[in-house]
Amino acid sequence: MVITYQTFVVRTPRHTILVDTCTGEDKGHPPPFDFPGKERWRNELFALGIAYDKVDYVFCTHLHIDHTGWNTTLRDGRWVPTLPEREIRVSQRGVCGLGSGARARANPPGTVFRDNCLPRRGSRPGASGG
Repeated sequence: MVITYQTFVVRTPRHTILVDTCTGEDKGHPPPFDFPGKERWRNELFALGIAYDKVDYVFCTHLHIDHTGWNTTLRDGRWVPTLPEREIRVSQRGVCGLGSGARARANPPGTVFRDNCLPRRGSRPGASGG
């Protein structure tokens, strides 16, 4: 099976929007959900002339591993936002698909929500974020 992980870039005259943030790195997911190549996603964005400070919004179509992974990056043993000053939006259907566990701050599925969505201030891997 061949799986592709993609981020789409939408540029308007006023905004640069990332649609989904691929799989991320350092998440500990087994293949094929581990992102091969350190910092490849970031480097490819930079090669397109898209620096983090040029991104206005991130839109996650839904909250699965392969759509939210680069929302956060592991820095000094803590999950921190990759684009800390950017607004991340998720469709209501994408959030509702997680069920009541997400609202109760559980970790469905696995640690995806905890590692990719909660750490707005920085959380340790394996700890509850927020």
